[in-house]
Amino acid sequence: MEYLLNRAWAEINLDNIAHNVREIRRITNKRTEICGVVKADAYGHGVMEVARTLLNNGVTRLAVSMLDEALQLRRNGIDVPLLILGYTDPRHAEEIILNNLTQTVFSHDLACALSQAAVRLNKSARIHIKVDTGMSRVGFMTGYSAVRSIVEISRLPGIIIEGLFTHFASADEKDKSYTNMQFELFMSVCSELSRIGIQIPVKHCANSAAIIEFPETHLNMVRPGLILYGMYPSADVDKSRIDLKPAMTLKANIVLVKEIEPNTPVSYGRIFTAKRVSKIATIPIGYADGFTRLLNGKAKVLIHGEQAPVVGK
Repeated sequence: MEYLLNRAWAEINLDNIAHNVREIRRITNKRTEICGVVKADAYGHGVMEVARTLLNNGVTRLAVSMLDEALQLRRNGIDVPLLILGYTDPRHAEEIILNNLTQTVFSHDLACALSQAAVRLNKSARIHIKVDTGMSRVGFMTGYSAVRSIVEISRLPGIIIEGLFTHFASADEKDKSYTNMQFELFMSVCSELSRIGIQIPVKHCANSAAIIEFPETHLNMVRPGLILYGMYPSADVDKSRIDLKPAMTLKANIVLVKEIEPNTPVSYGRIFTAKRVSKIATIPIGYADGFTRLLNGKAKVLIHGEQAPVVGK
């Protein structure tokens, strides 16, 4: 087989990704849109193959981190709404509009640049505004200042505020209080905007952990990331609520098996010493391939379906 020419490779099970989407659909309201997060090459799973799988299984939107990721999808025929979650230099405002991309806005400068570009092009710039409810990263700070900024942006020509969202800092932890606080802050901004007559159709804040743990946060749209690929966000989420199947399998060929005597050390730092006569199999993979040393003494591999511990570094 051709892949055996490689020393190590990853196999992606797209059927498992489709299964995970169906599980997300099962635990969310049927009217809640699923926006699949495919940043970083779909978390290393292959963005084009994953994107098509998601869209064929009920996902209606996709989200990425950066402009170049969105452009890659557009160049390859993906025409659904694409949300850029991260920063884009205002000098690329026209490119965003011409490619029908939705940009996250968390500064007045970017909103103005998109407005000016939209006017020049005689088009509209579709945006989602991010509110900082407790991550202390990007986003307008909640409260009066956030509402005031959103009102100002809503008055800019050529701007369509399609969405409003926030991001949870600790939805995957046992203590739910901080996430509840963040959600309350977000909803207070939504309520105040509605009170003064600003209607924003799409509101979203549920990441992977919140999809599982906080159904009240699902709102109009959810943003699954890790759970699309079969990974639970942490050991603290209730795994009984959703049946996830891992999509990636990392494989390598065994290049040598040798038998060693008791008290023989193995590999860097001699952190493992055989207590008995042992067979040691060497596989050609390491931290250069993303196999982190943090797994030393913790990971296991399958050899012909049988588990074997990883020893040494």
